[in-house]
Amino acid sequence: MVQVAVWEENFSYELAQRAPAFVLQILGEGQQDLAHRFGSVSGRTVDKLVGLETFTGVTGFPILRDCLAYLECDVVFRWKAGDHLILVGRVIHSEVRRPGRPLIYDHADYDAPTKEGTVGKA
Repeated sequence: MVQVAVWEENFSYELAQRAPAFVLQILGEGQQDLAHRFGSVSGRTVDKLVGLETFTGVTGFPILRDCLAYLECDVVFRWKAGDHLILVGRVIHSEVRRPGRPLIYDHADYDAPTKEGTVGKA
């Protein structure tokens, strides 16, 4: 089982409240631009998958062909915790797509203030 937390200001929060499943995709070192694309632009206004190669997983959700690995999960539990929604998922399918080291998140790389002085919302 895996756990993810979704901030209530993100478009993903609206989706996570009713989604029966989710996919956790693991990017590899050197894919910071791709991580930034998904972490800094809102899905409310931009289709983040445009121009990327994907395939459909067993959950019916798109999966990036170039991800390092992925975990497809059925949601078994949701819990509101402060300004986040916690999802616990049971892994129903997974695959390591290629060898490599996973991209490690560094807050400073993705949450730089915008011109308006606020943090970007995905």
